[in-house]
Amino acid sequence: MQTQLTCPQCSTPITAQIIQVINVDRYPQLKNMLLSGQLNVAQCPTCGWAGQVGTPLVYHESAHELFMAFIPSEMGLSHMDEQQLIGRLTRAIVDETPMEKRRGYMLQPPMRVMRWQTFVEKVLETEGVTAEMLADQQKQVQLLQEMLDADTETLDILIRERGDELGELAFSVLRSSMESASQSGQTEQLVKMTNLQWRLMTETETGRRLERQQLAVHALTRAAKEDDALTPGLLLEHILRHVDDDDVVDALVMAGGSALNYEFFAELSAEIESKARAHDKATVKKLTALRTRLLAVYDEMRSASEEIVRHAADILQEVITAPDIREALLTHLDDLDETFTYVLAANIDQAEATGNEAALARLTEVQETLQELAMESVPPEIRMINDMISAESEAEARRILNENSHMVTPELAEALKQLENNPAAQGNPELLERVRAVQRMINANLALRI
Repeated sequence: MQTQLTCPQCSTPITAQIIQVINVDRYPQLKNMLLSGQLNVAQCPTCGWAGQVGTPLVYHESAHELFMAFIPSEMGLSHMDEQQLIGRLTRAIVDETPMEKRRGYMLQPPMRVMRWQTFVEKVLETEGVTAEMLADQQKQVQLLQEMLDADTETLDILIRERGDELGELAFSVLRSSMESASQSGQTEQLVKMTNLQWRLMTETETGRRLERQQLAVHALTRAAKEDDALTPGLLLEHILRHVDDDDVVDALVMAGGSALNYEFFAELSAEIESKARAHDKATVKKLTALRTRLLAVYDEMRSASEEIVRHAADILQEVITAPDIREALLTHLDDLDETFTYVLAANIDQAEATGNEAALARLTEVQETLQELAMESVPPEIRMINDMISAESEAEARRILNENSHMVTPELAEALKQLENNPAAQGNPELLERVRAVQRMINANLALRI
């Protein structure tokens, strides 16, 4: 719903879109918005202030039987008003839950949560994040801020005595802060952060480990680029350079997982046999242990991949049997990824091969609706470019441009340059010529404004 509030910084009236019912079963994207701090955020168009709006919330996620309500204490509602409000929001969730999916716990009043922090922590617990983990993260961030605020002498002491308390989270927060400072032109703060990062990378255990991993992954990436491919042999070569450092090996496997396949293990086994013939028992033992460990990693990756495909197939089945395909797809927006598209295309191919016309028609409808949703999420100026490229004639493309000339900017012209250099365009002469024709029209339109 739309609500009116006043900017606390400059008193400008603000209109904000407020959501009070978070039914994860129906709208899973709301959970991500909540956890990322993007839910119920208002921004002042005058001074730029942005903040989260305190509002009553009811949260429901049947997978974890989590049903709870939060009412900001600053609203000052009476007990009766609170109960009526919670009842109304709860009813909204129950009403939009199909009868066959309603559970006994939904017939009881939702758990009342008094503090916002507790509300978020209970949602995080469904993602495997415990209160202890959150406390540790907060402790790391506070220590990082202490280091940034410290003078040279105090910083020396903090790094020496507490540096190893910092984990990967702290380094991630520091990198994000550096990017933000760079973008906002905070040069002095950026210099402090850069100097702190350098010291932490060289003087803490986590920093030294991350540096070793980064250097090894960079070397692998550079070699793959020079060879125009990341092959199993290349991955094995770089892993063998760091066979005594499990942390670096793990980072290389994570970066080059696509090359961890049957050929990789065949080459590793050949290397083990070679060392056995040379009677290098120590190396044979070391490489055999490596093979055993990586086979377990490979099996885990393969199982995870199979689970992802099964999940996509389950969602597709739910969508094609739903009375409203568009509504079903909107419910699963966060799951409509490349795997879902792959599974959909595979099912279409199978329906065509078996001559199942009914299934083919339904699957095609899913594909077309998915394409419509994708286009709706594309910025209007990019949709204009796509329409111009797809136009049946140059005259039609010019008409589209003239009707939308207010969207033409130098940034759009720059985006077209990038599109021209896209491999898909470079490999399709007809598409490349269409892109260049649209580019000429855009540039001409810009030139008329000078």
